[in-house]
Amino acid sequence: MWYKTYKNYKNYKTNETNGTNGTNGTNGTYEKYWIWGISMTLLFLLLFSFRYFRNEYRRHDYRLYLTQQLGRTVMEESDPYLFHRFLYYKDDKDDMNFRFLQGYSERVRKVKKETKNRSIILTGLVRDNGKEIIAYLETFWIPLLTKYFKEYAILLLENSSKDDTRLLLEKMKKKYQPHIILLSFPTSTPNFHEQKVSSSERTNMMASLRNELLDYLYHHRIQNISVFDESTTVLMMDPDLLGIMPEDAFLHGVWTLYHHPELLAVGSNTITDDHRIFDTFPFVPTYDSFEWTSEKDKKRHDDYIQLRYSQEIVWQRTRPLIMHSTFNGMVLYDFSRFQRKVYYPLFEEEDDSISPISPIKPISPMSICEHTRFHLQFPMGTIALDPLWIFQLQKNLF
Repeated sequence: MWYKTYKNYKNYKTNETNGTNGTNGTNGTYEKYWIWGISMTLLFLLLFSFRYFRNEYRRHDYRLYLTQQLGRTVMEESDPYLFHRFLYYKDDKDDMNFRFLQGYSERVRKVKKETKNRSIILTGLVRDNGKEIIAYLETFWIPLLTKYFKEYAILLLENSSKDDTRLLLEKMKKKYQPHIILLSFPTSTPNFHEQKVSSSERTNMMASLRNELLDYLYHHRIQNISVFDESTTVLMMDPDLLGIMPEDAFLHGVWTLYHHPELLAVGSNTITDDHRIFDTFPFVPTYDSFEWTSEKDKKRHDDYIQLRYSQEIVWQRTRPLIMHSTFNGMVLYDFSRFQRKVYYPLFEEEDDSISPISPIKPISPMSICEHTRFHLQFPMGTIALDPLWIFQLQKNLF
């Protein structure tokens, strides 16, 4: 509009110079058009500036509020996924944004009091890269568990490390006695990243290793946790995943498990550097397929998950998403209600005497994650992913 006004004014000036204007009263008309165009341009810039500075004020207000309530500095650069949810909440009213903002901090503050009467067991598999894994445990996990929980234990299964991981874990065990329990798998296992190991063989191997952890939990008393009851939570995780996870993000996942009695398991929202869901293999939404007969089918599933859920899970969703299965690097379990469940390997025949990592032909050339087979034993509607339990993955050691 302003461009047309300027063009008309330019034509007027040209005609005036040529002596063809000035007798029909158009001089004042074009000057009015020109003034009107400038006025509209200034109004547009004024409105744009108002909206920009209003949004900047809101961002500053939200940053300040979150920093005060969570007890840590919250910035868009360090917390992009958390901050985006507050700033671009679907209801654009400021009071709704503030209530949403307030709810997150209140839940975190509430669960900090509740964990003081609860116990937690962190458990996972370790193979190589012990120096980096132990450093992450000592700088993040051990201080966090010590600070917020009544009792804690770390149960690790080391298997077939080629470096000094076993020795380093033994030293850590002595340092933090009696909180560290270290197991070893009696049989050497293949490295499926370096060797040609099929998906079904990997599933059998991982199922067997994780069952060693469950067997210890089911049949032995953790040294510093006297009983397993409703206060005990189990954090099943992959210790070789390193990244950024604020304490309040983890505590929000704990709150989700504590305050949704229908849930037996709550998974983390682990996000890669390119803003995608980390592990789509065990990511099975309700009523979605969970096994595939070829790598092509599996890839189709992975692409579908990223296309359908990445935007929602990574940037938008705030409420738990009910899942058939999820293991995005970490899952919290209500230990008292999932006892006696095991990781089932893929066998042609159900034979307990056969080692799950033996080269037995599987039932079919299915591609399925061991976590998915484990979660098939859970009632429908008891597993969820907490989008606000945000873990920004930086490095996968294995």
